[in-house]
Amino acid sequence: MAQEPGSAVSSCQFLSRLHALLAVLDSTARRKVIMQWLTDAQRKDLEHWMLEQQGVAAARPACRALASCDENLDVQAMQNFTAGITRTFHMHKSRARREIVRSGNGFLASVYVEWLEIRCPLQHKAEGALNDHRMLIAIKSAIRQFGMAEVSWEALAGIIKQHGHQPSHVKAHVMIPAEFWIGTRLATPHQTLGACLSTWYRLKNLPMWTWWKSLVGDAQGSLARATAAELWAELREEYILAAVTAGYPRCRIELRMQLLESKHRHSQGSLEDMVLDNMKQLLDQEHRRTLTLQKKLKKEMCAYKRKLNAEQKSRASILRRRMQAEKDMTMEEILAGHGQNESTEQQQAALCWDPGITFQDATSHE
Repeated sequence: MAQEPGSAVSSCQFLSRLHALLAVLDSTARRKVIMQWLTDAQRKDLEHWMLEQQGVAAARPACRALASCDENLDVQAMQNFTAGITRTFHMHKSRARREIVRSGNGFLASVYVEWLEIRCPLQHKAEGALNDHRMLIAIKSAIRQFGMAEVSWEALAGIIKQHGHQPSHVKAHVMIPAEFWIGTRLATPHQTLGACLSTWYRLKNLPMWTWWKSLVGDAQGSLARATAAELWAELREEYILAAVTAGYPRCRIELRMQLLESKHRHSQGSLEDMVLDNMKQLLDQEHRRTLTLQKKLKKEMCAYKRKLNAEQKSRASILRRRMQAEKDMTMEEILAGHGQNESTEQQQAALCWDPGITFQDATSHE
């Protein structure tokens, strides 16, 4: 694949998504895709990328701290909010972002981190919602600092108590990105933060977590040897178990899952068909990206050649004019002219570089 420095990120994302889609196919379909759909350059790049990821996974520590975001609130936005602006605070198009919203006659503060949505009780005043949001940002930062390790519930409970809340008042649920399997996200029932964290741990330990990270271009190590149907069956059972634990009847949850599955299969086909369709779309996007890069490089090369030809024509024109001027001159006149030019250049160089010559000396010399 043709690459330039600015395309390194998109190329890595392409290889990560390609590897994730290949991993959930059976051996026969995977071999067919690799041999018939991929070019030689793509196969070599994929092989090199997999070797690099193995080295990165071996060197990656077991627990790494992630940079926390959203540490500070926008002061001007806080002032505007408390002054009477009761519409959505910090509107964002992304569904993953949660801030402060107007809900009925009150204000609701919530945050989103790694599939986990955490919210506080409804507040009737804006100042209370802002204080809740500060607490949620502190909780979010603590969760991010632990990374993939288990978060200390005692530490989170201490943060909640510091802001004047009871730990049982903070609710949470897990938002599972299941668009690939059923066309929509799955949300576990709202529970206390402590109970929801246990569900969150179980879901994060599923192979589907690593697969989803690779699918969105954020590779997190080696993928499990499982097909798309096996990944979905494991995620489906874990979701049903979380809903049953929260008090919902199992038959009701299974019926809802069956309806979502049948509706999505009817419009998109089987899981293998969806994987192959995504593979085709990914390869088409990469082909268009490669063509765009090739056109850009070709355009830059043509511009460089035009500039080079213009410089060559300019030098040739200067040489022709000089030869035309010297056409009727004798050899002695030509040599005399070159000698005068050389002496003049030497005098100018001496005037410019000799520190002993003053301005008056240079003027009298002229």
